[in-house]
Amino acid sequence: METADLARENALLKARLAEVEATLAETQEANRRLQDILHAAQREKFGKRSEKLSPDQFNLPLEDAELAQGVLEAAQEKAEAALQRARGETPRKPARNRGHLPRICPGSSG
Repeated sequence: METADLARENALLKARLAEVEATLAETQEANRRLQDILHAAQREKFGKRSEKLSPDQFNLPLEDAELAQGVLEAAQEKAEAALQRARGETPRKPARNRGHLPRICPGSSG
């Protein structure tokens, strides 16, 4: 290999490393958020003032957890795609269940 080829490969590897490190940082941040939400929910449920909370407030941390879980899953998909690109594979799209759309017949009304 020539010096120019090595320099190009080095730059490519550095770019991929930076991408993987960024994805790792996102994943760690999402994990930290999930842990914070879990600790807050545990404090609300088992803390000294747990009797003063209304039952409706117990669902609020769960909504935050679902949001953080979505962020975590997106970061994991991004990391997997980056690793596949680093191995020279083409990343595949994640299989998602988007549900079924209702069928509308052209002859029916409403």
